[in-house]
Amino acid sequence: MEVSGFPSKLSPLSVTSSHVFAGIVDKTMVSMRQNLKENPVRRSQPEELAWSQKRVGGISETKRSLRLKTRQDHQDRFVSNISLAKLWLKATFLALDQLDVLLLKAKEMTIQTTDKTSDRVVWTRTAKELGKLLAKMLAIVDSQDTRGYPFSQWQAITPFSPKAPRGPAGRSNNERMELEIQPGLNMKLNSLDSSLLTKPLRTLGEDYDLNPRIDLNTRLSDLNLGRGISLGSIRMNDAISCWDINLHRAAAVGEVIEAINTSGIEGVGSDLNASRTGFKLSHIRSDEGCSAKGLSISKTDGDTAKDSGILNNSVEESTIPPGGLEGQDLGCILTEKTFTSLLKDDRGMILGTINLALGDSEVVIDLGTASTIGEIIDAINDSVPDVIASLSNSKRGISVESKVAGKSLVISDGDERKSAHALGISGSADVLGALLFAMEGLKNGDRKAISEGLETLDLGLKEVSNHRAKAGAKLKRLESAEARLTAFEPDIPRLFSEVSREDVSRAAADLANQQSLFRSVLKRGAAIIQPAFLDFIR
Repeated sequence: MEVSGFPSKLSPLSVTSSHVFAGIVDKTMVSMRQNLKENPVRRSQPEELAWSQKRVGGISETKRSLRLKTRQDHQDRFVSNISLAKLWLKATFLALDQLDVLLLKAKEMTIQTTDKTSDRVVWTRTAKELGKLLAKMLAIVDSQDTRGYPFSQWQAITPFSPKAPRGPAGRSNNERMELEIQPGLNMKLNSLDSSLLTKPLRTLGEDYDLNPRIDLNTRLSDLNLGRGISLGSIRMNDAISCWDINLHRAAAVGEVIEAINTSGIEGVGSDLNASRTGFKLSHIRSDEGCSAKGLSISKTDGDTAKDSGILNNSVEESTIPPGGLEGQDLGCILTEKTFTSLLKDDRGMILGTINLALGDSEVVIDLGTASTIGEIIDAINDSVPDVIASLSNSKRGISVESKVAGKSLVISDGDERKSAHALGISGSADVLGALLFAMEGLKNGDRKAISEGLETLDLGLKEVSNHRAKAGAKLKRLESAEARLTAFEPDIPRLFSEVSREDVSRAAADLANQQSLFRSVLKRGAAIIQPAFLDFIR
């Protein structure tokens, strides 16, 4: 039946409606699948998904998913930091390796010039080569890239020139370069304590022995390397008599000698031994006019005889031999009042001038008027601020050190008296200064000065090797951490799937099936709607 003014076939309307609904469903499904692909771990808004609100063990799956997402972000950041740290440490390791090669070459060149067959032509040529090597070392240590300074304590502010070999000045750059490689664990990349070329590796004069001797004014407390003498009595006896010599009130070597000489024991005398390192005892009987045999020394209420060096530590009694008893070396230490005439095995010292260079500054110190150790120390301390002279730890010499970071300290002889060598303070305690000192020695033809720098160069090689080993150890730690993170990376999708109870690929397939199902339902609905509408019109 046809109705006037209205189309006889209404199926196109219903079919069109079904296509519209199907298009909406298609767009929705495509959007869901696209969102699933772009956000496979539901990172868009997982808290809005109803199926993710199921609680497992008291913790919602949403929170568990967010925790895994945070862990994934941390892992990505740690992997990126480790890659950057590896690049940096490899560059540092390479720089240290280059320094090691240059230092070893400088050492070999210096050793060759100490040969007696070398002449001034060889020395001059070697000095120039050392200057070139030193310039290369400074360029390596002062290197910089976008991340900063590998050796952050050293930054040259006064460049080095082989034509004017004076120590370049530097400044501290306390930039601390760190990267987080694990939760709460930061790795320091640069070495804040390694201004390699100007770092003091020893103290000038610390191991040098000026061999001081004693005199009558030497205090007993300065003997036996500062331990002093136990004040008590010394017992002497022969076959008939026994005497105790009281030394309780003695304070100086002269008082001990006087106490023995005035003890009233016939023929007993005391003086300094021939080497002026301890006491000497003698016993001559006046009636015979010759050395007596039978006078013994023993301890009484203390160790006075042993501390005085006239009784061997391994025995309790000893006999004065004919010609006298030479006491043992009492190991006298230096004090500020020690006279220079008592130094060098009692040969004394006649001092002149010394040159002291600190960085790019240099002063000449006149020690010609100094007669005691204290006057020498004061003259050095008054010359340059932050350069400290003092008695060495062993109290057998003078030590000199600088408190200024980034500047090399070099001490050399100022005249023909070679005072710096005589005091044992010549040279430098750092690599840069040792090379400068060797260069100066080569120019002056001073073999002793050339050889003195070898000890510091050896220490410098050990220092570079230590830092290179530390850099290598850090690289291994980074590689180990990177391996752990890389091994964990494939497990992230699986862990997300376990938390959300869904597999990404499976979810996509389910959505495709649902789309097909909806489209079938709509087509079926369109077929049903058309006859029903026609029946209504009829």
